[in-house]
Amino acid sequence: MTRRTISPRRLYRAGMRRFLRRCKDDETGGYRMHEGGETDTRGCYTAVAVAHLLGIMDDEVCDKVPDFVASCQTHEGGIAGEPGAEAGAYTRPLFSST
Repeated sequence: MTRRTISPRRLYRAGMRRFLRRCKDDETGGYRMHEGGETDTRGCYTAVAVAHLLGIMDDEVCDKVPDFVASCQTHEGGIAGEPGAEAGAYTRPLFSST
């Protein structure tokens, strides 16, 4: 069985942009990992990274994302997955790479 790969040039950018738009929480500025999922910092990182890699990054994609991530900062300075949660070890590598 052979695996088919899709060239980045053939990706359907307009469809991905619509998907990202559906996953964005307009109230908080965060992103969900999937439609109907929870809004958290993983979703924000993934959405921004995908938008950057596909060349569809713009002000609409990034709107309120920094505010959402800032609202996830804990009293000890870490970044939690969502506002009010405890900072986890997984967020350090995510945001140190951006």
